[in-house]
Amino acid sequence: MPGLPLEADMKINQIHLDEWVINSAVLQEIATLNVQSINKVEGYSPSSILFDLLYPNPKRTNSGRLDTSGLRQFENCLETSGWWISGIDPLTWEAMEWGRFKPDPDTPLAQPHFNKKTGQWKKAAKYRSPAGIASRLVLLQIFDRLWEKISDRYNIPISAEEKQHPGGFWHWVWAHPEIPIILVEGEKKAGCLLSLGYVAIPLPGIWMGRRYDDFTKINESLIPDLALFAQEKRPVKIIFDHDVKLYTKINVYQATVATAKLLAKSGCKVRVGMLPSMANGKNAIDDYVVAGGDIGQIISSAIAWEEYRDKHHPNGGKVISKQEWWEKLGLPGK
Repeated sequence: MPGLPLEADMKINQIHLDEWVINSAVLQEIATLNVQSINKVEGYSPSSILFDLLYPNPKRTNSGRLDTSGLRQFENCLETSGWWISGIDPLTWEAMEWGRFKPDPDTPLAQPHFNKKTGQWKKAAKYRSPAGIASRLVLLQIFDRLWEKISDRYNIPISAEEKQHPGGFWHWVWAHPEIPIILVEGEKKAGCLLSLGYVAIPLPGIWMGRRYDDFTKINESLIPDLALFAQEKRPVKIIFDHDVKLYTKINVYQATVATAKLLAKSGCKVRVGMLPSMANGKNAIDDYVVAGGDIGQIISSAIAWEEYRDKHHPNGGKVISKQEWWEKLGLPGK
């Protein structure tokens, strides 16, 4: 399929636009509103936009220069291209400074690195976010016609005051707890659902909708951005990816239940949607939509989170020993 035409004033390049629009079924208007392509810097430069985004508080020597680690990170950022995404900050209703970056596959930040402590090579993170800053939610900006489509779907009008509010669409969603929200992992999946007229909030990772207040692993709570939308009687559906690996399936199950429990504690009406297996065994919302799947049916058939917790444990609730894990992963025992 040929790429979509790229306007001269767009801030997203054609490769990244195709990744969003063609590969993830996101409307072009959403991609161009939210995604910024970042190019490699040819030759040496004293500044790097990417470094400033990913390392807002780098370590420096007494002279004010970057330390050895910081210099290496700076050089990697100069030689890395990819796309950056940020959205609306629900705590201020202004543009958010925090965001996420996906490096292009042939660039330094996408390459595995050697961990001196473990003596092993470590796979590079698929996405990067600002170092030393707690994870946030990226609430994608949308355009007015889509806002009106979502308003019609849920039969909730948009007042003139809401149209003028700096938070726009997301302030309207917050102001109306009767509007259902779908939680997914990743911005492209949220963009896919928003393009279809559903309100979708992306988590940076399946476990990243909640956090602990301290290091004692107690007092678990929703992150502030998500807690803002976890209002009494708010319908929330959680739809994470489907995988065939048992370890991943159990991890997804546990993250889903943990997040659902906290949402329910806040008064939300929580349900869980489950994607079917595709040809390779894996599945994600955007893959499913691109393949022609009926995502509306997945959403409407979501079950109560308690039923999911009690009846859908990937291993039937059985405890797996460490040795069994190694065997299932095809690795030598430890």
